[in-house]
Amino acid sequence: MSTEGAQKLVEIAKRHRDCAGLLAEAARTAPKPQDVSGWLITLHFYVLCLLAKAIAKSRGIDFRSHEDIRQWINTEKDIWGISKDYRKAEEMSREARYEGRLFNAEDIRRFNGWYCSVRRHLVDLLKSAGVSVPSLKPLDPEQYEPT
Repeated sequence: MSTEGAQKLVEIAKRHRDCAGLLAEAARTAPKPQDVSGWLITLHFYVLCLLAKAIAKSRGIDFRSHEDIRQWINTEKDIWGISKDYRKAEEMSREARYEGRLFNAEDIRRFNGWYCSVRRHLVDLLKSAGVSVPSLKPLDPEQYEPT
């Protein structure tokens, strides 16, 4: 069991969340504001992915694919309750990455609900395993929109 490895993954998740904030600000204040909502959704999903990997790492498990993570979440007794919200967040991220979908404020609020549900549960598990976790709160829908 490696809290050191888990901590490193949490730090990467924090960098992804910070990057989302920087990207949102740059897109909103650019001379020609850009809609980067798809990338913001994707970065936030990867925060969840990294938190799940951190829990697994703290338990001595390594993953190679999204499918491995999803299967583990679906079967791990103290985690499976988040599987539906995790899957919905993953699907929205996939739509952004592969279909180029952009999202409106309502979509983002829905995503943030799933994100917060999954994040809260994973953060609680990480903290109980002795891993330090920063806030990682999602961006507000208003932060996604170009001015």
